[in-house]
Amino acid sequence: MIQAHIAKLILALFFLVSLVWSVFVPVFEAPDETTAYEYGRYYARTWTLPVLTKLPLPQGVHHWEPLYFMLLGRIAKMVDAPLSEVSHYQYSESWTRIREENPKNLYQHETKEFNFGWDKLAVSLHLMRLLSVFLATGSVWFLYKAGREIFPKESWIPTLSMLLFAFNPQFVFFSGVLNVVNMINFSFSLFLWLLMRFLKNTAHNLFHIFSLGVMFGISLLSKMTALATLPVVLMAIYWQRIRIKKPVISAIVLFLVVFFLTGGWYLVRNQVLYGEFTGSRAHVLYRFGKITNPFLEEVGLLNFIISYPKTQWTTLWSGYGWITIYLPMAVPFLLAVV
Repeated sequence: MIQAHIAKLILALFFLVSLVWSVFVPVFEAPDETTAYEYGRYYARTWTLPVLTKLPLPQGVHHWEPLYFMLLGRIAKMVDAPLSEVSHYQYSESWTRIREENPKNLYQHETKEFNFGWDKLAVSLHLMRLLSVFLATGSVWFLYKAGREIFPKESWIPTLSMLLFAFNPQFVFFSGVLNVVNMINFSFSLFLWLLMRFLKNTAHNLFHIFSLGVMFGISLLSKMTALATLPVVLMAIYWQRIRIKKPVISAIVLFLVVFFLTGGWYLVRNQVLYGEFTGSRAHVLYRFGKITNPFLEEVGLLNFIISYPKTQWTTLWSGYGWITIYLPMAVPFLLAVV
């Protein structure tokens, strides 16, 4: 039982660290935070999914998957979050300043902000950041729970994995700011825990498969990258049903039906509106104004394949835009030794 108590202590400590981080990161000084803030405001005003090819686009619209921003929108509506684009945080000619000066801060800040003399926009942003704090805390807990399903009760691996995951500097940073990765981290860690329970439990029923379908659908609405794991999930369900000598086809059909009703409709919507189910074509058009080579261009697979390994080892996360927080070199060195 001591491991359970230590895990709860780690969780509480992470929550406090994440909360403090959310308070002290200056307004909008995180990747894409103004965009996430305005996309949340869009859902607060409309509560409708945008059509990215229908011009002119409403103010605040972006191409990210909707679930995180729908939740942000509920908070933005409750606090009546103000528009950020005309605020005193914005520099005039901001991108010219960034290119020419390469500054540490991308937005203007006054002394009163750091003395907690927050204006309405700062209060709104910090309240919206709480969503990320709670989602990240849930991610840490469900990762630990998934580990407990895999390893024996006496094993310390789930606790150590929880500790490593929770206090990864890059993860701590994103846990306290507005970013869609917090939504997929939470939804997929919860899905992973349910999947581990499903594989471990030989007495499961159709409700367990129903739960897997719901959470996989929610994961898809969190971030499209969850879809890449679908073949593995189907193989896991197939293998487990064969192993316990229960019907396979009905289980897979139930999973797929529930998945499509929960999140798969988003794929159908993309296919109808944009001509392909991921919505990537519309995303690229939205960002660049033209169709680019999906393998070679800036957002292409080749760029990802080359850049990901270079930062994965030194962050245990991934390179992320213009803020990549590297681990102390002693950490990858010790891991290499181990």
